[in-house]
Amino acid sequence: MNLLARCYHVLFARSMRQQLTMLLLLVGLIPLIVIALIATSTASNALEEQIEGRLADIAQTSIDAIDREIFHLVGDIQTFARSAQTIGMESNELSAYMNYLMQIHAPDYSLMFVADTSGQIVAVNTLLGGLPAPTLPLLEHSVADKEWFRIWFERPLPDGQSYLVDPYVEPLAQQADPNADKVLVFSHPIRDARGAIVGVWVTFPNWNTVESLVDSVLADARARGAEQMYLTLLTADQHVLLGGDGLQLDALMTHADTAKQPSMTGRGIPGLTTEYVDPSLVVGIAASDGHSTYLGRGWVALATQPRTEAFAPVSVLWSSVLFIGFIVSMSIVAVGLLSGRATTQPISALTIAASRAAAGDLDQHVLSHRNDEIGQLSHAFNHMVVQLHESHRNLEQRIAERTAELSQVNAQLTAEITERERVEAERAALQQQVINAQKEAIRELSTPLIPITDDAVIMPLIGTIDSNRAHQIMETLLEGVEKHHARTAILDITGVQVVDTQVANVLIQATKAVKLLGAQVVLTGIQPQIAQTIVHLGIDLRSLVTRNTLQDGMAYVFKRH
Repeated sequence: MNLLARCYHVLFARSMRQQLTMLLLLVGLIPLIVIALIATSTASNALEEQIEGRLADIAQTSIDAIDREIFHLVGDIQTFARSAQTIGMESNELSAYMNYLMQIHAPDYSLMFVADTSGQIVAVNTLLGGLPAPTLPLLEHSVADKEWFRIWFERPLPDGQSYLVDPYVEPLAQQADPNADKVLVFSHPIRDARGAIVGVWVTFPNWNTVESLVDSVLADARARGAEQMYLTLLTADQHVLLGGDGLQLDALMTHADTAKQPSMTGRGIPGLTTEYVDPSLVVGIAASDGHSTYLGRGWVALATQPRTEAFAPVSVLWSSVLFIGFIVSMSIVAVGLLSGRATTQPISALTIAASRAAAGDLDQHVLSHRNDEIGQLSHAFNHMVVQLHESHRNLEQRIAERTAELSQVNAQLTAEITERERVEAERAALQQQVINAQKEAIRELSTPLIPITDDAVIMPLIGTIDSNRAHQIMETLLEGVEKHHARTAILDITGVQVVDTQVANVLIQATKAVKLLGAQVVLTGIQPQIAQTIVHLGIDLRSLVTRNTLQDGMAYVFKRH
């Protein structure tokens, strides 16, 4: 059944009340559903853009806060490296200056030191948080193999720029501060009055300073209602620096072809996608742009929020739409039922009256005070019933008159038919007598039985022998043998042109039957061609006594007697 047939069955294969209710539901609900879908889709799209923009703003806020902090740290190390206490590269004076700086900037730094051009540490802070720090053994270390040291001698940065390394666990920092976990590494060259590099100033800011900034941004966002929001900080090669909740960051990839991959919402990071991020999350993203003296490390901030929480207003909107739709549906059903009842009640009365009238009860009258089409139909029905009642009365009268006429004609026909049947019966009886006489004559002619002695009979057979005649031969032969007390019966087949299996079986059965009566059958008149046919058919006639001609058969009988 195709779709149109199904729709027809649903809409029209029901009562009129149900049809009216269904049509009202369709007319009322379809516009409501369309409007609700459009409104909800529009609200959902607008809300998604708003949420993604807000998450991108939060990610950008965290990146900006980190950039500002790192910019200040870059400014600090440049100030330290250019100070008068530093240019002289005198170890004791440098250490005293570093201790002073550690007190002013506590607890921003875990370690500060200065290395000469060979990479040997020549000065280090000896205080940490106002207490002695176990940093003196660092004076025996060389940092010549560290990238943040070698860069100033292998491929130095332009003037005014400092070198920054992504946070990692540095053994030197842990030796100075056993509580230190990951640290940032800043380095800046120390130049003499002629501009030549005489050493490198190195600082290890605490990474928890950056963590506190991210926590502050996240706490502010959660205070605004995003209780399940998370912030994740990634390096340029997408290693996790902070967070990572709800993201498959090990599979996050950067794609050069942004046209084939859905880009994250954010600024400064073309090609970074959320292809492998949990689809149940909404993601906003921002990347570090750096500054003139701080080029940035390309760090990326991801702000994520579960869709269930982010799109809660849409869920509320859907609930409201469903509730309103339910109320409207119930109202439409109520109106449909009431309207259907007002419409179908007189139609039901008309239906009942019409059924009774069709059954023969024409004393029907439908009361209706309506002036609409249903009222007009009721008046037309009443008028039709009156006309039918009058027509029925006239028809009954004509039928009675016609019935009387037909009864008289029927009586005459009955008498004629009775007489005709009597004549036909007499004619049939006479005809049957003639047929029986003919059958008996034909039977005697087709199977004659002639006694030739007191105990011998002869039956000459002529023509074709079929099943009916075979039965007749058997019956006549047995009756003749019994009637004449014959001891020998001659069957002469001189007049039989064809002897097949059926004829041979008749002869064999006749022989056996006659033997049961104590007599013997002699077969005569076998022609050469018949003998050849019998041999060809493989018919066994050894149970029969055969003679060539009828005279030979009679001679055989007379000889026996």
